Amino acid sequence: RVNGVMNTDAGARAGAAEKRAVGVIRRRLLRVRVVESLGYEAMLRMNAVEQNPGPFPLRVGAIDVGSNAIRFLVAEFREPDRYSVVEQARAPVRLGHQVFLSGRLPEVAAAAAVTALAGFAARLEALGVQRLRAVATSAVRDARNAEEFLARVRRETGVPLDTISGAEEARLVHLAEPQARELRFLRIAGCIVDIKSGYVALSGPARPAGRHIG
Repeated sequence: RVNGVMNTDAGARAGAAEKRAVGVIRRRLLRVRVVESLGYEAMLRMNAVEQNPGPFPLRVGAIDVGSNAIRFLVAEFREPDRYSVVEQARAPVRLGHQVFLSGRLPEVAAAAAVTALAGFAARLEALGVQRLRAVATSAVRDARNAEEFLARVRRETGVPLDTISGAEEARLVHLAEPQARELRFLRIAGCIVDIKSGYVALSGPARPAGRHIG
């Protein structure tokens, strides 16, 4: 400053330097985005590409048994990275509410889930699905009667339902999220935050992880 007035050239240089610094910081900052559960898309890709795929076209399915809903998706792959959705559905079965309160899957919700999964199993057969992955996340994983529920599902519906860990859930979300793929391509540090009913999954390029909340 000269007599309390900033030199114009110096101010311009300082402003330009600040803009450059902000640009660098923005490129290096951890980018966080809140997303819905997208793991089923990654399951589709894994079914089509990673598990010794047969000749294309290949019809695959994914079922995601979550805390507040069961999601169902069937897609047809023409090649490993190109697919079209054949059918998708969502059954609003709230498995998680009582688990978070009592630690057990209630009979009413479990029965509703079995009914929904039986319906999805019929659609899988009708649509000629060749590969399927069906997973259950936090609500079933944390329930004391999880094994009983999984056995019932397999017995009554034929759906090969299994639980996955929080880390695997976060990894699937990271694989499925388009912005995460862009961050990996650009080699920018990034993080995807998937906020669920009683669970937060953090996934980044290094090590996806899941954490309970509440």
